[in-house]
Amino acid sequence: MLERGWEEAENEGGRSETCLILLENTRRTLPLRRGYLISDLLRKQASMLTHAKRPHEALNKAIYALEASPTYAYAWKALGDVYRSLRRFWEARACYDIAIHLDPSMVKDMSLLLLALDRILQGALSDANLLERNLITA
Repeated sequence: MLERGWEEAENEGGRSETCLILLENTRRTLPLRRGYLISDLLRKQASMLTHAKRPHEALNKAIYALEASPTYAYAWKALGDVYRSLRRFWEARACYDIAIHLDPSMVKDMSLLLLALDRILQGALSDANLLERNLITA
């Protein structure tokens, strides 16, 4: 079941509803609640949900992925991707920084993303209206 879910995720570019169901069923049948494998399953679900424009569900999966394995860099990157899709750029940048701290080899793959994110944040800091629109209010 897990193998089929991964295969569909790769072939469908993370957009297959069947794949989401297969990954969720696999996660539920595993006796594990913590560790890399569970974290990676949840991270993949978060990524697929983000691509499917379901960011709030993706946020929950990404947080669960971190709870399962807090030192897994790709789980932090997945959480950053979810925050970025929600336009929560400061949180996204913080997650990416943690991911890079945990796995410095990620810098190369994320360099353009980080550059674009830094430009967005610099623009927000220099434009009070933009900053106000993107701040989360209580």
